[in-house]
Order: sequence, then C-alpha cells, then structure tokens
Amino acid sequence: MHPVAARHAPPRADPHPVPRAAPDRVQINRLMVAHAPSRPPARPPGAHHDHRVQATTIPAPQVGYREPIMGATDERPRDAYTTAQAATSPHRYTRDTLEFGRVVNLADAVFAIALTLLVLSIERVEAGALVAFALAFLLVANVWWQHHRIVARLAWLEPGLIAINLVLLAGVALVPFPTSLLSNDPTASDAVLPFVALFAALSAVSIAFLARGQRLQAWQHPLPARLFRWVMVDWGTNLAVLLVSLVTAVWAPLVGLGLLVVGSAVHALVVGRIGPDERRAWF
Repeated sequence: MHPVAARHAPPRADPHPVPRAAPDRVQINRLMVAHAPSRPPARPPGAHHDHRVQATTIPAPQVGYREPIMGATDERPRDAYTTAQAATSPHRYTRDTLEFGRVVNLADAVFAIALTLLVLSIERVEAGALVAFALAFLLVANVWWQHHRIVARLAWLEPGLIAINLVLLAGVALVPFPTSLLSNDPTASDAVLPFVALFAALSAVSIAFLARGQRLQAWQHPLPARLFRWVMVDWGTNLAVLLVSLVTAVWAPLVGLGLLVVGSAVHALVVGRIGPDERRAWF
C-alpha cells in the first residue's frame, strides 16, 4: 500500500482484543467525592442555626430633640431661650418644660376656684349681694385677662416671675372673703375698703409682673419700648382709678364704690381701645 494511503486508512481491528476490567465501586466513590460540590463546614453537635434577623443599630435621639410637626413653624426669634440653653440655667424653665406647665395650671386652678366661690357670697337674693357678686366677678376676670396676656407672651419663667405669680394668686384666693363682706352691707366702710384695697393690690402686682418680664426680656418676641410704655400707662390708669376709689371710700364708701364702677367702665371703653396698632398683636 502506498504510504499516503496507509496514513489515511482506518485502523484495523485487533483480532485478539484484551478485555478491560470494569471499575470497581471504590474507584467510583473516589471519583464522586473528587467531583462533588463543596459544602459548608458541619456544625458541632448540639448547635442550632440562628434564624433571627440581626438587629440594626438605631442611634439614640439627642437630648432635647423633638420631632417637627408638619405645618408648624417656630415663631420664636433666634435669641429666644431654647431647651439646650435652659439646660445650662437650671432656674429658667421654657414653655416646653413640665415646670412651666405646672405654674400655668396652678394659676388657672386658683382663678377658677376663686370665681366659683364668689357665688357663696350670695346668702340672700338681694340687690346688694348680686351687685357685689357681679362687680367681684368682673374685676377678677380683668385680673385673669391681664395674667393671661402676660403668660401667653412669656418664653420662660424664673424664680422672680414665679414669686410674683404666687403673690398674685394669693390675692385672688382672698377675693371671696371681702366680697362676702360687701354683699352683706355695701354702704359700710369696713366692707368697701378691704374690697377695693385688695383689687388695687392685685393691679399693682400685675404691673410688677409685666415690668419684670420686660426687664428680663423673657418674651417670645421682643416687646418694643414704645408699646411697653403704653401698656404701663393703660394698666397704671386702672390702678389710679382703684386708688382714687379707695381714698374716696374712707369718707364715703358708697361713693367710692360707685366711682370704682364708673371709672373701670370708662377705662375699659376709652383707654383700653386706643394706642399703637401693634398693641392688638401683643395685648
């Protein structure tokens, strides 16, 4: 045969083939182990898989931090007392503290009880008793309104303001007693003098409350000096009416009581309605 043709010719079968031995089971197992995928290491005996989700560490909120309320705006100026600043002044309590709320709640309770106890001064349905009740109620309501306007504008409280507030509440708690005297005999100087003197003292304490707040600049927004002077004139006029009525009641109790009624009405209708335009936003 030509050499080239012999190169491309198919191989001839061996007439005496040698039989191959079949692979035993040991070899098969070795091949399976060699080509098997890797497995995670076995857990020690008694160990259990932890199916719990790992906890995510959440940072603790900062001291004094409050979540903002949607739609709310902070109307306090930049120089107003904040919670962080109040922490460095242990005797100043901002509006968002428990101490501030306790002072306001105490004041509301004393005013409410005093107004309720005024009805006990009416022992008999008489004109004098009804007039004494109505006059005392209106005067206490005026003191409460002044107190409310001051507290509504305060940004924080301190021991001096709290002390003045307690003096004011002590006077308010005494109102039912002279009112009962006045309802028994409106013409007696022993009944008119304590009544008018107590409300004159309450008016003076309210002015002191306002003056200290202005001196400390304890307001949420600064109170302009011009507006402060006008408010002092307004409240001072009310005090002057009470003092004139008190002096007049020494010689003429009934005239002094009438002067108190007329003077208070004129003050509320005239002086209380005039003044700067920004007064309506403040008081």
